[in-house]
Amino acid sequence: MSKKKCLTCFLLLIIPVILAEESAQGAYQLEYTIEVYKDGSALWIIEQRGMDLQPVLDRFVKNVSQLIKASKSLSERSMSAENFFMKVRVSGSYKVIRYGFLWNGFGLVNDSRIEIGDVFLVENFFEYFYGDGTLYIRYPDGYLVEEVYPQPGERYESPPTLKWYGVKDFKAGQPKIVIKEKSSTFGILSFLAEYTVLIVGLLIFLTGGLGLYYFRFRKEPIEKAASPTPPKTSKPPLMMDDEEKVLSLLKAAGGSLYQSTIAEQCRFSRAKVSKLLTLMEKEGKIKREKKGREKIVTIKEDASD
Repeated sequence: MSKKKCLTCFLLLIIPVILAEESAQGAYQLEYTIEVYKDGSALWIIEQRGMDLQPVLDRFVKNVSQLIKASKSLSERSMSAENFFMKVRVSGSYKVIRYGFLWNGFGLVNDSRIEIGDVFLVENFFEYFYGDGTLYIRYPDGYLVEEVYPQPGERYESPPTLKWYGVKDFKAGQPKIVIKEKSSTFGILSFLAEYTVLIVGLLIFLTGGLGLYYFRFRKEPIEKAASPTPPKTSKPPLMMDDEEKVLSLLKAAGGSLYQSTIAEQCRFSRAKVSKLLTLMEKEGKIKREKKGREKIVTIKEDASD
């Protein structure tokens, strides 16, 4: 086969691949991510990907404000929006635009349950944003899905997430989700059920070891054992949860926020947020810089991975 024919065959094979790749990159994509917190508030992230998109934060804020006003009227509950932001990444004519805000009062907290759905009673709910798209709803660790309709296309355990491939077929009040906090009894029973064999084996080993010790050393005097060195205590779980909440908030805001904003959004006292951020700064997860009478908190690159 001549060189010319070889080159022609090669081009016929490679061009469709290149065109398919460009088409996939240029195709418009839309994702909604809603991260629900234990107090019923939710961090909303709306991400658009495609060609020649126009980022307009003012119009986004206006639409969200109108939507929350309508949701508040229908649900007869108090709710508000704050901490709006927009982040744009450009590659030629291809753009990735990420909008976000915190929706206070998104879910109804009822004892150990969080009920989500009455905000979706607004007609054409997602048209206030950008229409049909993939929807992710994340809920806190330590909660179980008690009720969900319609059924999601996928579920993930870490972080706990429900995924729908589109929202155009949702009816008023959908999706409807009820999540319930796991009880301590449930946690103990789950642990026992999962590790029954290991626990039984450990009990047998300890019983045999104690019996052997007794028969071998029962005539020897028992020496007073030295006081054991207390183990080093790690950070309490609540502090670790608080760190994750701060890191998640910083990531959603593009990497930086005022210290006072973090305190307000996380519902922390000034003393608590100062102590928490000091600890995180020593661990190399964030850095703080003074700006006037305020401090700006910035997430470090290795902590954002």
